[in-house]
Amino acid sequence: AALIGALSLRTRGVYFIMITLAFAQMAYYLASGTARYGGDDGLSLDTRSTFAGLIDLSNKTTFYYVCLVLLFGSILLVWRLTNSRFGMVLQGVRSNEARMRAIGFPTFRYQLAGFVIAGTMCGLAGALIANHTEFVSPSMMFWTRSGDLIVMVVLGGMGTLFGPVFGALALLFGALGFQYLGGIKPCEMCHWQRWGHIAAAIAGIIGVRLAKDEARMLAWAAVGFVVISGLMGLYQSGMQWGILPGPSACTGH
Repeated sequence: AALIGALSLRTRGVYFIMITLAFAQMAYYLASGTARYGGDDGLSLDTRSTFAGLIDLSNKTTFYYVCLVLLFGSILLVWRLTNSRFGMVLQGVRSNEARMRAIGFPTFRYQLAGFVIAGTMCGLAGALIANHTEFVSPSMMFWTRSGDLIVMVVLGGMGTLFGPVFGALALLFGALGFQYLGGIKPCEMCHWQRWGHIAAAIAGIIGVRLAKDEARMLAWAAVGFVVISGLMGLYQSGMQWGILPGPSACTGH
């Protein structure tokens, strides 16, 4: 990220987008041509990561809570950075870089630091998804993956803290919903769970869009997400107890 950022940040606008995509494509073709690590076919991992015997990601429950803690830790880090002097300078650079440079801020160094932080968080996400799937493939670096990430941010709300989280939920669960519409039909319980998650994500996005400040944004998003998720949980419990129509358990699809 430091190397690519040092080169890419000298451009602006659509040129910046194109040069970062170009670097991603270079990495993709480099990985595709490396036969030792599987090339186009990718590489299966023998086991998940362990950390000095204290944390073993092979345990699904442990892995889930590690991901959850890292998610909230990342959100907290971004919130702290945004409200710090460093974050205020970055916001000023986004609004008027020439003015920030005129009053004495080394804007390039601030932008590069932000670029490196973002790259580090993406590297962490890559390590987690490799452990989740127990497989790595060059396809994760293809330009369409960059498009997915942009859609998540734009869908949830650019310049917001929780918007991209709900945007990611809406995109991923929306894709599952379209699979169902395309004929890939899960059992009834899984079907309701998926549409419930989609509705909860949409409620969170609406909350983010309606909010005027961070406190209201968090409140609206949390209320919408919790209420719809709670209703779906009650419906699922009703099916399990035989009170409501539907299967009492997942049929394994």
